[in-house]
This record gives sequence, C-alpha cells and structure tokens, in this order.
Amino acid sequence: MPNYSQHDYSFILNPKQPKKGIHLGFVKDPFIAKIILIVGGAVVFMFITWLVVALVFGGKNNVELFVSLAQREEEILRISAMSRDATSQQIKNAAINTQLSVKSYQNKTTSYLERRDRKVKPEELTLRRDATVDGRLKQAKEASVFDSVYITIMRAQLTAYANELKNVFDSETNSNLRLELAKKYEGVQLLLKQWPESSS
Repeated sequence: MPNYSQHDYSFILNPKQPKKGIHLGFVKDPFIAKIILIVGGAVVFMFITWLVVALVFGGKNNVELFVSLAQREEEILRISAMSRDATSQQIKNAAINTQLSVKSYQNKTTSYLERRDRKVKPEELTLRRDATVDGRLKQAKEASVFDSVYITIMRAQLTAYANELKNVFDSETNSNLRLELAKKYEGVQLLLKQWPESSS
C-alpha cells in the first residue's frame, strides 16, 4: 500500500490567498493605487471627451465666425458705397480703397466657406445691416455735416472689423488661415490710416 503520509497536501488544506486590491509597481498601498487609477482614468476620459468635442463642434463654430466676418465685410461694402454724398475728395478716395480692399477680403472669406461646404446666401450676408447708419447719414446730410459723421461711422466699422479678425485669428489653429487673417488685419490698419480723424 502506498504511503500517502509522505506527500505534502498542505496546498489543499492551506491554499495561498490571492492578494486583494489593486497594485501598481511603484505604489504598495492598494488604496492609493486605486485612487491613482480612478483619477488617471478620469483625466484620460476628460481629454478624450474634449478631443471629440473639439473635432465635432470646434470646426463648425469656427465656420460661423467666418460667416460673421463675411457679414461684417458686406456691411462695410454697403456703407463705403455711400461716399457719393461726401464733399471731400480724400473721403471719397478712402471709401473707394476701402470698398476694393474689403471686397477682396470678402471673396477670400466666402471661398473658404465654400470649401467648408457652407454657402452663404445673399440675404444672409445682409443680416448685420445697421439701419441706424442710414438714419444718421441722412440727418448728417441735411445738417451739412455728412463728412464728419461718415468718417466716424467708417472708422468704427473698420475698427470693429479689425477686432473681429483678431478674435478669429486667436481661435484659429490652421497656420495658413492665421496668416490670411493676419494679412487682412494689417490691411485694415492701412485702410484706417487713410481715413482722417475728422473732416477738416
């Protein structure tokens, strides 16, 4: 008869208990390891969520900023065409230069939007039309102060346009678009220099 007493059956009677908890190589305390994993997982999840939101919605929001730019450009074009009532040739020249430059800028803006499959209809372009401008210029003409009021309006429009360009530049990540926006901004600064501070 075989002698079973020679065999060691302690592994059945006293099995090794599996280690409980989460263990990281550099952290021995299971509780701290669990905290690290939870925090790390939350950070990774937030990063992935941010990335998805940026990819899905960021581009759309940026496209709408360019739509707003095109609308601002349209309003500047409309107002610059009103220079026919100005008496100063300097003002008329500044208006013509503004019209030509801004039309070129708007063409680039709408071309970008078309590449992004965002067509802007003519009626949408006019949504930023400021009816108060027409009233102010009408009153200015009747009061024989058209030139000074017109200068104030055009300078305000160009300044607002420059600020919008800067905001879009700051939110844009594409280097080519940023370069294009910077060129427009510099162009607007040059246009502003053509407009006198006041009609003399």
